[in-house]
Amino acid sequence: MNTNAAQGQQKEQDLTTQEQFTGKNLPRFGGAGLLRRFFEKRKLRKQLETVSVRDRRNSDFSPAQMCMGMLYTLMLGIFRPSHMMELVLDKVFQSVAKLRKFPVQSTISRFLDKVTVHTALQIAEVNSRLLNVTRGGFEKFKALTLDLDSHVITVFGNQHRANKGYNPKKRGRKSHHPVLCFIGETRDYFLYDFEIAFKSLT
Repeated sequence: MNTNAAQGQQKEQDLTTQEQFTGKNLPRFGGAGLLRRFFEKRKLRKQLETVSVRDRRNSDFSPAQMCMGMLYTLMLGIFRPSHMMELVLDKVFQSVAKLRKFPVQSTISRFLDKVTVHTALQIAEVNSRLLNVTRGGFEKFKALTLDLDSHVITVFGNQHRANKGYNPKKRGRKSHHPVLCFIGETRDYFLYDFEIAFKSLT
């Protein structure tokens, strides 16, 4: 009996979803399996386990699971939490992505409401580590060009760290003004700085 049980478990572990692209009109989520294998290769879920969110009540989803879910949605072309319901209902996608279940819109919104600059810095640190590994420590490059770009994001209400400053489209309105940094040779996103931008607004 023990041998049969072990063989059954081995068969379950060997079962993987295969993707084949033969048609021109592919479904939106046809590449979810490729994303899953890329995430697994980079051990992304384990990397994101270092991310924490303060003052968050008990949830069925850890911060790492929430980040993974939002990564899938962004890379599959879904940018609004209200539009993520189709992934909640799509059991084929969840099977291909090996997700036990997918958070609903209200869960995602509550999670984002709890995300602070401290959490964003933790995610940025994960990004830097993964970028360094993916690019082999940039050892092939003799020099790197860092391109800085600022961006004005108009906000509604009194959001954290929003302030009045340069805002050509909505003058006098509060906004965020993050400074983004990209690596010129590879076009990789490197980091951002809210502190510099915040000081420039005050």
